[in-house]
Amino acid sequence: MNLSRAIQSEKGSIVVEATGFAVLAFGLVLTLTIQLFGLERRVIGLEALSRNAMRHALLSSNFDFEVSVANFKDLDPLLRDEAVSVSSTCSLSSCSRSGDLVWLELAIDNAKVRAFGVIP
Repeated sequence: MNLSRAIQSEKGSIVVEATGFAVLAFGLVLTLTIQLFGLERRVIGLEALSRNAMRHALLSSNFDFEVSVANFKDLDPLLRDEAVSVSSTCSLSSCSRSGDLVWLELAIDNAKVRAFGVIP
């Protein structure tokens, strides 16, 4: 039997249908996996950025989270062009008591991470 005639017939071919289904399913799974790996890479980069910015702000003399985030964001090629929103429990003027707990929250689109620290 000719393959082109078998494809055009109404009965179909289980081999062609199974191969087509497998290719489409594999393409869908591969696309979703690549997107999830990209999102996971951004979240891991954002977590590292929040920890490094928290450490830098707590150990430096100026204690400014936004400057620390901007400095460390330039080091990550995936986060360099992203708009990172920065929020914290205290600002430069109100974080002065030693032993207070402070958290820094960074967000990009739907990814949000927090870093906690204690004022030395």
